[in-house]
Amino acid sequence: MTDWRSYFLAIALLVLGAQSVWAEGVEEYRVKSALVLNFARFTDWPAGALGGEDTPFNVCVMGEAHLAKDFEFLEGKHIGARPVVVIVDASLEQSIACQVIFVAGADREKLPRLFSAIYGRPILTIGEMSTFTDSGGMVNLVNVNGRLKFIVDLQNLHASKMNMSARLLKLAYAVKSG
Repeated sequence: MTDWRSYFLAIALLVLGAQSVWAEGVEEYRVKSALVLNFARFTDWPAGALGGEDTPFNVCVMGEAHLAKDFEFLEGKHIGARPVVVIVDASLEQSIACQVIFVAGADREKLPRLFSAIYGRPILTIGEMSTFTDSGGMVNLVNVNGRLKFIVDLQNLHASKMNMSARLLKLAYAVKSG
């Protein structure tokens, strides 16, 4: 199979899989954790931002400690050659060492401090509250008519010198550019 076909198939499975799994009643955060992994796989970081090939790829979960069981299956997966390490209930200090931060719940009060601390750093931020991208987040997971969709804010993504696959962006429910 050619590279572009493999790439397209992976993206299609990302979106279609999330929709069908969501419909079958699999736990919501298990689906979201799989999406977090796949968003990371289809994101381009600036050269040198991820460290060496043996450097762990840190996925931090902020906001809800009970999500540990839904994100623990990411442990041992890989982003490229880098092993994924999950840090649940991450503190603001820990978040600076993360490559991806998933902000669970609707606690808007913590967002200004978080986004101020990581502004300009190559850290992919993914959330699930209505104003997440308006507050500085990059990807927002939303439920639209019972289906899990995502919104991408390119301005926030580009502020950290990161980019996302154009094919993945075509699958977004909405793409904000400024």
